[in-house]
Amino acid sequence: MSLMNFEDPFRPAYESYAAGAWGASAIAMGLCEVMSPLPSGIFAGIAVLSVGMFIRRTLQAARIEKRQEHMDGVPLTFMPRKALANIIERHPDKIFLGYGFPWSREEAQVVHTLKRHDPERLYPRDTDIKGQRWIHGLGVDREREVLLPFDHAGGMTFILGTTGSGKTRMLDTVITQMIARGLPVIVLDPKSDAGLQHAIEAACRTFGRADQYCYFHPAHPERSVRLDLLKNFVRASEVATRLATLVQRGATSDPFVNFGQMAMMQLAAALLMLDEKPSIDSMRSLLETGFDGLTRRCIETHIGRVMGDTWRNELQVFRNELAPAKGPGGGGGGDRDLKVLIQFYKDRVKGQGYPTDNVVEGLISASQHDREHAQKMLVSLMPVLAQLTAGPLKGLLSPDYDDPKDTRRITNLERVIQQNQVLYVALDSLSDPIVASCIGALLLTDAASMAAARYNFAKPGEKLSPWVLIGDEASEYACVALNQLLNKSRGSGGNIYLCTQSVVDMAVKMGSTDAGMQSLGNLNNVVSLRVTDTQSQEYVAAKMLDTVVRSVTAGQSTRIDSDNPLLYASTISESMKEETVPLVAPTMLNCLPDLEFFANISAGRVEKCRIPILVDDENVAVA
Repeated sequence: MSLMNFEDPFRPAYESYAAGAWGASAIAMGLCEVMSPLPSGIFAGIAVLSVGMFIRRTLQAARIEKRQEHMDGVPLTFMPRKALANIIERHPDKIFLGYGFPWSREEAQVVHTLKRHDPERLYPRDTDIKGQRWIHGLGVDREREVLLPFDHAGGMTFILGTTGSGKTRMLDTVITQMIARGLPVIVLDPKSDAGLQHAIEAACRTFGRADQYCYFHPAHPERSVRLDLLKNFVRASEVATRLATLVQRGATSDPFVNFGQMAMMQLAAALLMLDEKPSIDSMRSLLETGFDGLTRRCIETHIGRVMGDTWRNELQVFRNELAPAKGPGGGGGGDRDLKVLIQFYKDRVKGQGYPTDNVVEGLISASQHDREHAQKMLVSLMPVLAQLTAGPLKGLLSPDYDDPKDTRRITNLERVIQQNQVLYVALDSLSDPIVASCIGALLLTDAASMAAARYNFAKPGEKLSPWVLIGDEASEYACVALNQLLNKSRGSGGNIYLCTQSVVDMAVKMGSTDAGMQSLGNLNNVVSLRVTDTQSQEYVAAKMLDTVVRSVTAGQSTRIDSDNPLLYASTISESMKEETVPLVAPTMLNCLPDLEFFANISAGRVEKCRIPILVDDENVAVA
């Protein structure tokens, strides 16, 4: 850009004065042609020239004034949900994000120029409206539907915004589109937002999926579905890993975590050996009361498999051969019965070459462990399991499939995917943040297991159907499983949208800045509504390319020779300089009005958008 082509779009429209002068000239020449005795040709020529210049200057002034008028932004837009379905029908392979325009070097240049004029002076702030509306006004005349290719959404999407900036409305737009497409949707809502819940229910009704809607809320067990988060697994170690995640804080060498995980793996394997399904409540009960009875049943089951039906007679003979006073256990009773059974297993089963069982071996080893020491090692796990099975949560998270009196529907993530259900999970974190975090972590670990199963059992070359996980306030339940989902679930059809208020929240929840950035590093698409903390602003700005802006600097100087005061010299200069700046200045993110955002999508495409508010009334006009 040369100096001659540089134009300040926020200067006064001086062309309007020139247009007025040329208009007056045209009128004057017309009067002269009529009233003057001189030849009319010269007056006609000047009049035509004046009219031409009047039109040119008027158009130039109108262009500047129109751009400045747009700086007042646009009012809120309301859109019926079915109108959103029309957009999906026109663009079946894309996701509608809102109305906006590309944010490029031109807009960055205008912002740089506008700062020199003081936006508050040019466009006084409306005290009833948050933020600076002129930001969107820079390109409102080029507004169109902003669409994200559905395949690009598989790169995961991060939605950042402070309280009240419009995250719920953004989620409403995304969720409604996924419901309209008939996809399975899982929504995690820590704060139990009534508006978001209503939006999901309305979308399900609008698009004929009311029977597929599943509602879970710990504070409303009578209306909730029962959610089995230990339903889907292949190995017993998966159950143990999920429950250990509830107390794990990133220290994989923590002996308490490792001991608890080993104990739960033994219990899960034992229950599976007996063809019983592990549940949170059954695991808690066994850890609290001890699992001598479970050990006895597993040993008896294995002995019966390898020795046949006559083993009980042999056990009785073996028991009689042991002197009560000198035998295992000494004084008889339940402990002595188990010890006799263990000794019989060692002498008559293992000692005589019958096949052994790893589950039985592990249970025997655990039964001989010091009980007091075991209780101390499990001290970090027991309170969590107790909280997840207290009161109504017992029936909600550990559903009894054989209880005919409980008619509430039972679902799990595998069923959600297979039956295209829409599962809304309210974690109720305000009432009980610890339980909310645990439920969220369990759901994420179950989702990771489900994604792994889709990988493991998919046919070669099979393209798996998409599923959607949407999480509001992600810092409330972030855990290791979330990272696994973000960086590994795309091939299983996963599309994940995470919302949070700041990047600092994720770092605090994950235990360190590096761990928090590891989670955010897997999110390719970034949508930033208004954010107030500097770290979040810098994080978003760093995701976008820098650009070069130009500015004109004027200078003036005078000089008088003291020896000859009549000699006076004056200098006027103009210079243009270039500087590298962020494409979107971090501080601009603090000035966005509600429902407006910057989006860095599709690996580098930057858009400035605004979100329409979805409504159920079909008579509302669409922008």
